[in-house]
Amino acid sequence: MPIREQIRGMKNEIGVALAIFRTTKNPFSYCLFRMHLAKSAALLPKFGNASELLLRRGSAEITYMGKNLVFEYNTGALCFVPLALGEIFTYESYKNLKVKGRGVVDVGASIGDTAAYFISKGARKVYCFDTDVYRLAVLKRNLRRNKYLQCAEIFHGQFDRRKLKLKGRTNVLKVDCEGCEYALFDPKGPHLAYIASTFGQIVMEYHNGEAAIRRALESHGYSVNVNRASSTIGILYASKR
Repeated sequence: MPIREQIRGMKNEIGVALAIFRTTKNPFSYCLFRMHLAKSAALLPKFGNASELLLRRGSAEITYMGKNLVFEYNTGALCFVPLALGEIFTYESYKNLKVKGRGVVDVGASIGDTAAYFISKGARKVYCFDTDVYRLAVLKRNLRRNKYLQCAEIFHGQFDRRKLKLKGRTNVLKVDCEGCEYALFDPKGPHLAYIASTFGQIVMEYHNGEAAIRRALESHGYSVNVNRASSTIGILYASKR
């Protein structure tokens, strides 16, 4: 493995460990698990709802709204699993989205954790897009395992409006696709007009600043709020005025 990748991996591990120490009551449980000194780790959050996150090799379990949800994951992505599931189900980073009875498009659906959250909250249908074939296979297994597969449609590739069966203007769009968000909201591109006429709420993680996307959305009647993690990375929320 190249030295640069090793350094990046070490930084990721340290960052995740620090985050777990800040957000969980029993962080040493994760440390023992990560060092292969324990077969599982039951993490208890300091904040958010009281759901316990149980980590095992290759799978994670969390209880949300009275239902026990199980997610398979790639062992190589283990260090990110507790943060991702905690962010979605414990701290509910998407709780302000009104998805009940509505169509939700999930661009960058990954292993299906956000799709499962939206379905748990009453989404009528979740349309999942991802460019990674392996992740889509895991996503499908996770939704089937949690009996949510019938509420989802799964597509390999970038966002494609031709594959959607959405009605009305109050649908919800979630975007977390490591940079593809700029093409979606390009005023000269093929997507922005359709998005503006179809989605009443939008949430996205941006990776290289938000100014251009903000201008594009505001010009189409959206009210925009931004939660910045750094000068270039953050979460953008938009809703029709």
